[in-house]
Amino acid sequence: MRGLVMHGQLRLHFTKEQDSRRKAILDTIESLRPQVLIYDGSRRRHHRQRGECLRAHSEPLLAIPDAIVWCWQRGGHWKARVSAMISEVRVV
Repeated sequence: MRGLVMHGQLRLHFTKEQDSRRKAILDTIESLRPQVLIYDGSRRRHHRQRGECLRAHSEPLLAIPDAIVWCWQRGGHWKARVSAMISEVRVV
């Protein structure tokens, strides 16, 4: 994943990437064949809880859930693109 970080970037941030870059990033993620479990809390009121967070630029693998969740929430062809990676969705 580190190899996908462009010159001048500290980290991948899927939200800020152009569609062509998003597709390239997803191609790389897809090649890893991840099995993803999504915990869907969208039916609950949003309570912001903060725990100890890893710094995203020092943990490049955090780009994987960032990208997958972005696609899932975005819907449409983006959600379809990652649906094969999703092994289960649990509503909490």
